[in-house]
Amino acid sequence: MIQIDGLSGCRHKPDEKNRAHLISQYLLLFAWRIFMDKLLSDVWGKISSYNIYVNLFHGAVFVFLYEKITKTQIFIDNVFVNIVICYFAGFVISRISSVVDRGTVKEIT
Repeated sequence: MIQIDGLSGCRHKPDEKNRAHLISQYLLLFAWRIFMDKLLSDVWGKISSYNIYVNLFHGAVFVFLYEKITKTQIFIDNVFVNIVICYFAGFVISRISSVVDRGTVKEIT
């Protein structure tokens, strides 16, 4: 039997070393998938919907305005990465504003 190797494009006969390598790659990818599913479900469960909405909305507005004002590109084609960028930007904005608000309230009182 002849197989076509997807990575190099060459034709070769499968031997035990190649089979073992492919099986180990599939097992590693399967384990990684299980790990990421568990991690994302844990993280998603710990973040409240309010925090998601507030951080994501403020981060998206900030990143959009930053792109328009500075003419730089932050958003990419990957939607998941864009969501993470917006959430992180909103989270940082929230932390900075809470520090500024705390200092302002202390000065007033």
